Amino acid sequence: MWQTFGPLTEVRDQRQMCERDVRQPQNTQAAHLQQPGEGGGRGGLSVSNVHPIVRHEFEPTPQESQHEIRLARTGRPDQEHRLATPSDTTAVHAMRTLHNPAIWTELDRKESGLSGGRGRASVWRIMTDRFSIAAAAARISPYVRHTPLMRLDRGEFGVPVALKLELLQHTGSFKPRGAFNRMLTADLPAAGVIAASGGNHGAAVAYAARALGVTAEIFVPGGTPDTKVSRIRGYGARVVQGGDTYAEALAASRERQAVSGALEVHAYDHQAVLAGQGTVGREFEADAPDLTHILVATGGGGLIGGIAAWYAGAAQIVSVEPEGCPGLHNALMAGQPVDAPVGGLAADALGARRVGSLMFEVARRHGVVAVLVEDSAILAAQRFLWDRFRLIAEPGGATALAALLSERFIPPEGARVGVLVCGANTDPAKVAS
Repeated sequence: MWQTFGPLTEVRDQRQMCERDVRQPQNTQAAHLQQPGEGGGRGGLSVSNVHPIVRHEFEPTPQESQHEIRLARTGRPDQEHRLATPSDTTAVHAMRTLHNPAIWTELDRKESGLSGGRGRASVWRIMTDRFSIAAAAARISPYVRHTPLMRLDRGEFGVPVALKLELLQHTGSFKPRGAFNRMLTADLPAAGVIAASGGNHGAAVAYAARALGVTAEIFVPGGTPDTKVSRIRGYGARVVQGGDTYAEALAASRERQAVSGALEVHAYDHQAVLAGQGTVGREFEADAPDLTHILVATGGGGLIGGIAAWYAGAAQIVSVEPEGCPGLHNALMAGQPVDAPVGGLAADALGARRVGSLMFEVARRHGVVAVLVEDSAILAAQRFLWDRFRLIAEPGGATALAALLSERFIPPEGARVGVLVCGANTDPAKVAS
């Protein structure tokens, strides 16, 4: 039984309030493409000044090299970083391409047919890389917070540990990053946007829709916590609640979308969403460039897929899932996304029946590994964050830390560990009591 709460709120069109088009690059230092033989470095395309630390290299095939923009190591870490100018036609064209909604519209059209194929990834399937994430960061910067980093005393775990406090993001989770990037790379229809969610993504889509002056309709399972449903409605969205799982909510939202014509903002399996979530990794590396291991809670995989795409092997990315929601763990064991159980303490946030096909390719490409934790360890991590730092984290938000506390992940000697605390949407009384 599906229940609808509240009228479809009419939101005044506020787009004129932002005269500058945030789909255009706001950081003119975003890219400079080195041409063959320039400055004594190795030939071929490279991107510098996307981030102060440029360390990743991809080797395209000869056919791909004519069509793709990749990040390459120049071999000259001390090279001069200069701005892209109108004369840098390749760089300017590249940035315009990544910021052009028409490109992402074409990606929407092609994506479903490509996500399940085999063989070497096409340009559409490997779009989520450091370059597209840097472009996303420039695009969404007026709308999201650069969340803080907290370094723990070495004595806590025997190795240096840094917590990325993404639970302090707007709406209480990392989700607005992907939601904004998705909407800002699309032509928003008069029907607004539609999404299925366990709660956090719905709040992010509702928040982004309100900021951009469009309506939002959010489908959530019947078991979604009241705190999350109230938050979604508080941002002016129409909430439709029913079914038992996220998968059922997604199916219902797509039936509705076929009638309404609204833009779907998928919770994780879309390139623009992956790139938006990847900006978390970009900030993490900027604030803590020495990290060797990054622990990330995984549900459908948009967050860890984006972060893995940013680091691209420069740090070991570790997926942490509850034993009741082993989606990526089972997918890595099977060699492909498979249906997995959904249950337990963090199922409202991490309870995807199957991880996204797009993020799975990224995870496999960059060597993501997975560990599982018990619900008791998640509760202990919530309590640890409250007792030590007075931080309220929801179960899904504390799951990555649970792997460290329960020793399901044991850092090797010399490791410098980053842990993402990714959500705060829970009843504070349950954590503090």
